Amino acid sequence: MRHLLFSGPYSSRSRRTCFPAIPALPAVFVLSACEGLKPPVSCDTLEDHTMFVRQSRRVTPCFEDPEMGGVTLSVESSDTTIVTASMVGLHVRIEAISVGSATITVTATDPDLLTTSEEFTVVVPNRPPWRRRRIPDVDLFPEGMSVRPLSHYFADPEDQELSYSATSSDPASVSASLSGDALVLHAVGEGSAIVTVTATDPFGEMALGESTATVRMPVSVFRDDFEAAASLSSWELNGNSDAIVTEGSLRLFNVVAGLPGWARIGVAAKPWRATASVANSTDSVSVSLVAGIDHTRYTAYLIQIGPDVGTGLGQTNYRFFVYDADQRSWTNTDGWYGQSEGIAGVGDLTEVTLAVQGGNLTVHAGSTELVRVDLESNGLSDELVYLVLASWPKCCATGHAAVVDWIELDGIPVEGSSIDRFHANADPIARLSRIGLDTPSGAVRMFEPGKPLSRAGTRR
Repeated sequence: MRHLLFSGPYSSRSRRTCFPAIPALPAVFVLSACEGLKPPVSCDTLEDHTMFVRQSRRVTPCFEDPEMGGVTLSVESSDTTIVTASMVGLHVRIEAISVGSATITVTATDPDLLTTSEEFTVVVPNRPPWRRRRIPDVDLFPEGMSVRPLSHYFADPEDQELSYSATSSDPASVSASLSGDALVLHAVGEGSAIVTVTATDPFGEMALGESTATVRMPVSVFRDDFEAAASLSSWELNGNSDAIVTEGSLRLFNVVAGLPGWARIGVAAKPWRATASVANSTDSVSVSLVAGIDHTRYTAYLIQIGPDVGTGLGQTNYRFFVYDADQRSWTNTDGWYGQSEGIAGVGDLTEVTLAVQGGNLTVHAGSTELVRVDLESNGLSDELVYLVLASWPKCCATGHAAVVDWIELDGIPVEGSSIDRFHANADPIARLSRIGLDTPSGAVRMFEPGKPLSRAGTRR
C-alpha cells in the first residue's frame, strides 16, 4: 500500500514501535530493532521541465514508507530568482521567474525523521525581443526634432531591460541617436532616410524596426500682421468677442463676463507650425492660441500664457490643454503647465509656437520648449483644421485685451479638411463660448491618454 504526500500525525498503530517491550533487555537489542527501519522510497521519477517566464506548473511527487507510515514533503529551489517552488496540498507548484535554470529538490520525511530526496531541473530559456508595432514614419521640417519612446514599439517576453541602437541611411538628411530608451531624430537637410532601430536583450537576442523620416521645407500657409482693419475680414468672431486693429496689432476683448473672446480662421495642414507674437494687456487676462484638430475624440490643443485666471493650476504663467470631446471638457496633466522665463511680463510680447511634426506636439515660448507630447502613445492626431486666438479673463471681468502683433502658419497644406465636420459637442470653440476652460467645480479634468492612433482613427 502506497502513502502519497501524507503529512498527517504519526500513528503508532501503523508502525512497528522502536521502544523495548522489556526495559531490562540489553541496549544492543533495542539498537538492532531500530536499525531495521528504512527511509521513504520514491515510487516515481520526477521529470525535468522547460518553462517560460511567468509560467507555472504543478508536479505530483510519489513517495512511500516501507513501514507503512505517513510521510511529510518539503521542497526547495536552488535559485529562487529563477524558479520558485512551494507545496500546495499534494503537489509541488513551480513558477518561472527569470531566465536560467534551477534544481528543485523534493524531500520526503517519515515519522522517524528518516529522509529521501528526489531532484529535477527546470530550465527557463531566453526568447528574443519582439516588435509591438511598426515605428511610424515621420515628417520633419529642417532643424526639427522627433523624440519617440522605443518602449512603445519593442518589448521583451521576459521583461528584461533592452538596449537600443539606431542608424540613419542618410545622415545628411536625418541624424539618428538615442536618449535613454527614446529615439531622437534631427532634421539636417531636405531628403529622406530609412531609420533602423535594433533592440537587444541581455543575452544578445535582437529585434529590428524601421521607419522612414522625411525632411521637407514647409510652405507659408498664411500670415497676418494686422496692419489694417481689413485683416479682421479673414477671422470669425463669436458673440462673446470684440476686436479692433490698431497700431499694427489685434486687440481682442471678451464682452460677456466670465467667458473668453475669440477669433477663428479655417486652415488645414499636416505637419504644421503656428507662431503668434502675443501679450496680455493686464494681469486680469491671459492670451491663448488654439489649434482645432481632425480627430474623433481629442479635437483641439490650447496653450494659454499669462496669469492663471481660473483653471486652478496655481502660480503658473503657461498652461497646455487638450479638448476631450467625449467628456466635453478641457484636460490637463503633469508637465503641461508651469513657470517659464520665456514668458514675458504684462504688456510685453512673447512668441508662442504650437507645432506638430515628427510625431510630436511641441509648445515653445521663443526658443524655450515648454511642452512635448508624443502623439501616437497618447492617441492624438496631427492634422490641423483651424486656428483660434482667444482672450481669457478672470471671472466676471470684461474689456481686458489679448494683444496679437502677428500670427503665421507654415507647413504642408492639406486639401479637403473642414471645420464643418465638427459636431456641436465635439467643437471646443462652442464649448469656449459657453463655459470657458474651468468646469463648474473650478478644476480642470485630468487628461487620459487614448489608444495609440492609427490612420483609421482620424475623421477622414
